[in-house]
Amino acid sequence: MTDFHCHLLYGVDDGARTPQESMDMLQRAAQEGVTTLIATPHARRPDMDTRPVRDAFRELQPFAKDMGILLRLGFECNLSALQVQDLGSARRFCIEKTNVLLLEFPEDNWPGTWREILYDLQAEGMRLVLAHPERCRPIQRDARVLTTLTEMGVHLQVNVSSLRGYFGPRHALARRIARLGRIGAIGSDAHCTQDYEGFRGIARRLPASALNPAFL
Repeated sequence: MTDFHCHLLYGVDDGARTPQESMDMLQRAAQEGVTTLIATPHARRPDMDTRPVRDAFRELQPFAKDMGILLRLGFECNLSALQVQDLGSARRFCIEKTNVLLLEFPEDNWPGTWREILYDLQAEGMRLVLAHPERCRPIQRDARVLTTLTEMGVHLQVNVSSLRGYFGPRHALARRIARLGRIGAIGSDAHCTQDYEGFRGIARRLPASALNPAFL
């Protein structure tokens, strides 16, 4: 199965800090049944230096292979990393060898032009996946936003942790997305090994399309 969203590359964001922590996370992911893992470090500036990310990725690839995991590189592209005057430049943050962009919206206070931003990114040839929409208060407050996103062709990546039995708006919205069959991909959003707790058990209850997204 595919873990679409993970912060295991060491020393590049608020995830793993050392190579050993990265390797421990890969080992735990393998134990939970992950066979493809997309490393998605935060991208929060359009001029982000991606060389440290790519160096860590190349170093970890052989270890991931030994664990039976295909490690792929992407980014969690925050709206702040987009150049409004040149949205095509966001392609540098797409998952390697694809036109798939994992996009992170603010948890609150979406810009009034959010629909236009999505349409413009699509016009640039990118396929969009919204990271953990269950965290976003505009969707929690108004389920019609969820319908708009899916009608626009935006795929939804839900964090497995949000599907656990914790009550609250994130859990409720994640369960709603699952019931509607609108989970396009799942992610651990793991920053450490503990974040994989219960991953396999929850994931196996979801349809195959969420575990191995065909659009990737």
